[in-house]
Amino acid sequence: MHKEITLFLKQNRNEIINLAIDNLSRNKFDHYGRSEQVQTGNKFNNLMDTIIISVQNNDVNPMIRYMDKIARERYQDSYMLFEVQAAINAVEENIWTILKKKSFAYRLDAFRLISRITGIAKLTLSTHFDEFSHDESLLADPNSIMLNN
Repeated sequence: MHKEITLFLKQNRNEIINLAIDNLSRNKFDHYGRSEQVQTGNKFNNLMDTIIISVQNNDVNPMIRYMDKIARERYQDSYMLFEVQAAINAVEENIWTILKKKSFAYRLDAFRLISRITGIAKLTLSTHFDEFSHDESLLADPNSIMLNN
């Protein structure tokens, strides 16, 4: 099952990313505007890589480690939490949009697994943003807040 879901994500990756960029660029976010589509595409590629690795290995730890890093970077670059979560939501939503159109035997398993992975991504991200907002000294030491030590 994980092989099939991984293959689905790899085969549809470009469409998922392009739709997510379109969705996000229509919003008025400071950090995900139309002028930053190449950077946004790179960010979505990294997110998709991590989703695919997590699905392939049935393991949320790669996503937790990635969100540890992303939370720190985005917080330091003055992103708002809702901007970063909207980016994750855009990718997830477009996975569902494409998945619904396909005849795919593992649709329910894919929904469950990908929801688990993106859910832990948003939980990790929001936890770190909250921690940083209360104690910015945590930004100095990348190992200070790792949820997955």
